[in-house]
Amino acid sequence: MLEFRSLTIALLASLLLLPLAAPADPLPSWRDGANKTAVLEFIGEVTAPGGRRYVRPAERIAVFTHEGVLLPEQPQVQGLFTLQRLRAQRERHPEWETLMPFRGALALNGKFFLESDERTALTVIAATHSGLTQQEYRREVREFWGRARHPQLNAGWSRTGYQPMQELLALLRMQGFRTFIITAGDVDFVRAIAEDMYSVPPEQVIGTGIPLRPAGGNGRLDMRRTPGEFTLVDGAEKALAVERHIGRRPLLAAGRVRNGGDIDLLRYTQDPTRPALQLLIVHDDWEREFAYHEEDRASLTAAEAGGWRVISMRWDWRRIFAFEELAEPAG
Repeated sequence: MLEFRSLTIALLASLLLLPLAAPADPLPSWRDGANKTAVLEFIGEVTAPGGRRYVRPAERIAVFTHEGVLLPEQPQVQGLFTLQRLRAQRERHPEWETLMPFRGALALNGKFFLESDERTALTVIAATHSGLTQQEYRREVREFWGRARHPQLNAGWSRTGYQPMQELLALLRMQGFRTFIITAGDVDFVRAIAEDMYSVPPEQVIGTGIPLRPAGGNGRLDMRRTPGEFTLVDGAEKALAVERHIGRRPLLAAGRVRNGGDIDLLRYTQDPTRPALQLLIVHDDWEREFAYHEEDRASLTAAEAGGWRVISMRWDWRRIFAFEELAEPAG
């Protein structure tokens, strides 16, 4: 018995001397550096019970702009989806051949949606899918999403979610955050794909709503899409939409540099009475994705004034898409 006890003690002692396995990196697609550290420290601080910066779970809200933050916005995927419907319906609508903006969309194809303002693009989206029920529209979106490919990345759109942001979404949810998506585009398009693409349920997607009208038949009530006036959820309207939809000021918000449309969303998270984190994504990787900027640098100026974390796709992300190999950026 003494021999057995001695052997057991020796074995336990040897196990104690073994190095502990390092915890798995929750953000493996992020490059080690100041921005990754800031993100991890923020999440750790607001979720540590008893800590000075602890925030209770009910107030842990994170909001992400969809286009350019969770997936590429060049070309605009909603525009490509709308083009297929526009072409399919053009014989039934001969007026589109001469009436702007439909004529422009037919002539310029994807370039039209890249260069048009959001309101013009949404006018075409609303008209081309007018008359469909919400169920019919969502089914068309999912069918398109399942087969469409990004023309430059040579990958299905369902694989174009930014891997670093997918990891951040998952980490936040693991730490008790509710994650929301906001879009300047058609909210119903994003709602149709958000659960499969980002594990975000449709009720946690906010955006521009195309007008609907009740339509009854066969003892049931449907909602049909119809052309009409809509409020574009961009700029200050993004912050207003978050307040109306959620009723809480987010702890974390992520936007991108493009047209200044995310400035007010990120400003809205700033509250001197509690911690907050703002992430501004810069599209500066011309090799793996795209590179573009704002002529007036409004978003970067706001980031400097507000102390936001500016995230470089080229220098802060070891990979952009899940199908890439992990790598450090080239010089």
